Amino acid sequence: MLFLSVASATAMNHERSTFVITSTNNASGNAVLVFELDDSGTPSLSFVKTLPTGGLGGAAGNAGAVQFADRFGAIVNYGSNNVTELQRDGNYIGVVGRFGLAPKCVNPVSVALADSHAFVVGANCAESHAWPSGRLDGTVVSIPDTSAGQIVTGRSWSAVTLKSGSVLRLPLSERGELDGTSAAVTLPGDANNTPLGAAFWGDLLGFDPAHSSYSFALVDKNMDVFPVLGPQPAYPHNAPCWLAKGAGNVWYRAIALARLSQYSSATDMAEHSTSPCLCRACRPI
Repeated sequence: MLFLSVASATAMNHERSTFVITSTNNASGNAVLVFELDDSGTPSLSFVKTLPTGGLGGAAGNAGAVQFADRFGAIVNYGSNNVTELQRDGNYIGVVGRFGLAPKCVNPVSVALADSHAFVVGANCAESHAWPSGRLDGTVVSIPDTSAGQIVTGRSWSAVTLKSGSVLRLPLSERGELDGTSAAVTLPGDANNTPLGAAFWGDLLGFDPAHSSYSFALVDKNMDVFPVLGPQPAYPHNAPCWLAKGAGNVWYRAIALARLSQYSSATDMAEHSTSPCLCRACRPI
């Protein structure tokens, strides 16, 4: 399984390249593969280099294993219970360190970066770390089972999708770290099968219950749930499993059958465009 992230060029500096980074997720030695995107004419990728993370991969059934925000990135090492830190300087991307999980927390599957914090979820814990130092910050939250799919964070709360059929709401303190409490969001029966990919728009959570007929849903900060009918026919013909928030109120989703769907709002979920994309693999930032 591959996990992708995009380190974008800025409009102010046209000489900066756009890179796509992937995790090999190899259980015997995880690594980051760096590709450069050439978007002149027909877009293409050229291999740049391999960066060993110093940890072990092996995760499955997850999303958000690789993230980049501004100059810093992070990648989870499932088999070694730590997170590798990346840094971009101009057109250089390198490994700058690693930080471990909280005591007794194991098997990280997803990481989210927001302002001065990194959020990590694994087999039994969700935790926040000062970023980019990696120092444990806030209070560790126990996860009720080992089915965590992705962790994402908004303005006042973070969320963990659990493939067993629920979403956890994790409030943030005034300083932005996890405050140690959690609450399960009650999902309707037609939108609770295999919650996986997720993204925030402010304090509004969007997520994909991948195997449900209503395979997209929104959750507000009051834990009200608004399911939306997904592509038909539903699972097993379509299984949306990756989600990213675009500009305005546009959401992008990856379908297991290698289709990228763009939706203009929660009430306009018509499929606008398609392009190849690996399920659980794409995470543009």
